[in-house]
Amino acid sequence: MSLLLDFIQTKIYTYVEPQRKGTPKGSAIGLTKVKYTATLTFLYGLKPKPMKTMAKSLKVSYGLLRKWSTEKQFKKQLRQNVQEFSQVFWDYIVESYNKHAAEMKAFLKKPAEQLASEGWPQMITNADLKPLEDFKEYSFVLQIVILAQTENILKNPDPVLAYYVSAILENLARRAGLPPSQELIAKEKEFRNRLEATILDRAIDTFGSANASSEERKEALCLLMMLRKDPRLPAKP
Repeated sequence: MSLLLDFIQTKIYTYVEPQRKGTPKGSAIGLTKVKYTATLTFLYGLKPKPMKTMAKSLKVSYGLLRKWSTEKQFKKQLRQNVQEFSQVFWDYIVESYNKHAAEMKAFLKKPAEQLASEGWPQMITNADLKPLEDFKEYSFVLQIVILAQTENILKNPDPVLAYYVSAILENLARRAGLPPSQELIAKEKEFRNRLEATILDRAIDTFGSANASSEERKEALCLLMMLRKDPRLPAKP
């Protein structure tokens, strides 16, 4: 199951519809379950599932769904859904990276000669991307909110994590067919320049230090190997 679909189904299953009883007169009662479900459905774009089709699956009229989509409370819940899922998305990315991080730590224990001959291990697999394969069907707003968090990558001190995450985002944006704007191209170039500078600085500091451990030197070697060959993309299935 895709990450977004699982998120939607879990939210629907655990949602408790608010009751009028006990609510002060004049206060907003909250969203009915079908209305709440509609806000979650909007996390997918209208291209794969037009609003008329969406209304039919929710068993409401097209006109009513259009009316809901203009209401302040509905739009507020939709924004909340976008923020919540974007956090779930990033938690999944970090969790995936951590799984590979264990493999990379084991890889770094090999002799330096073997590291150079084998190359950096595959960082992204098709299994990593499978729960995200419907990214191209996300709403445009959700896609942009997720991709905009590239800025956060630049603040991360771990260049390997930054490299991994940037690859995921590039791969998903390409699959979604998002046209790269000049601004995004410029940011990508800036990101790569800063990432490469970080890798080179770390390698220089490591090899220039008499106190650097064998494992630190091997890690620096592998980081330099990244600049020669991009190991991030998944092998073809």
